[in-house]
Parts: sequence; structure tokens; C-alpha cells
Amino acid sequence: MKVNPEIILREEFDGSAFLFNPDDGQIFGLNPTAKFIWKSLARDETPEQILAGLAEHSASPLPPEAEKDLNDFLLQLQDKGYLSRN
Repeated sequence: MKVNPEIILREEFDGSAFLFNPDDGQIFGLNPTAKFIWKSLARDETPEQILAGLAEHSASPLPPEAEKDLNDFLLQLQDKGYLSRN
């Protein structure tokens, strides 16, 4: 999956961020973890690399459902047009 190059990331001072799709005017809010995932995707990291990065930056071990949650989030981003399969 690749980040749609048309998508604009706006970071907020509280650690959150927003994705803006200029094609349809939609805005999608990101919490700090989702922002970390988005930035990892922008660096062309794989889901496995993203999970490793999350584990490295987390104060506690990742929960068992972390991989499923990441995959669900990636599908959500893809469904909204923020990611492409190529």
C-alpha cells in the first residue's frame, strides 16, 4: 500500500493530525498513534516494520490484537482513498 500523494497531512500541537483529501474535501482525524502509522506509511514501511516501530516507541508491550487493529486501520485508510494498493 502506498500513500495517496494528493493527501495533505496537517499536524496539530497536541500530537494529533488531520488528513485532507482535496479531491472530495474530506478530513480524517488522526490520534498520535495513527499519525505515527501514517508517517511510517509515507516512508514506505511495511505493516511489519510499523508494528516494530510502534513496539519500540511504546511504554508497554503491544496488545495481542495490535496486528489486527493495524490491518483494520490500513483497510479503513484504503477505503477512504488515502492509500492505494500500488
